[in-house]
Amino acid sequence: PNFRKYQHALYRRWTDNCLESPESGVWVYREDGVPAGIACASVSQAGVGKLELIAVKEPFRGRGIAGRLLAGVERFYGEHGATSAQVVTQMKNIAACRLYETHGYRLNNVVEVWHWWKAGNNPAGPIHGASV
Repeated sequence: PNFRKYQHALYRRWTDNCLESPESGVWVYREDGVPAGIACASVSQAGVGKLELIAVKEPFRGRGIAGRLLAGVERFYGEHGATSAQVVTQMKNIAACRLYETHGYRLNNVVEVWHWWKAGNNPAGPIHGASV
């Protein structure tokens, strides 16, 4: 299925989850007062930093905003005792893969993931199952 129509709701849910968790942080990058990018991340009890979400609005891409957000996230990891970091993305998201590789992340494994929701319980809409 096409996730575009659910993208805003999914990003909102990720952001809300990070704001509600004491182990998480949310960063908003603004350019001239306009929100241009966002990142959400957490540090697990085991000391693993996890990038939950990073996104830059299309008109602001290519300006290094994602790299600056990621640098802020990595400072958060260090301040909260993380000893390693991980991120999950789609291999077809070339820009994201390039960002992570540029910042020292290396491919660890590749898995197929399916998301399942019961109709009416999905905060992003009536998706019943989707492969990413």
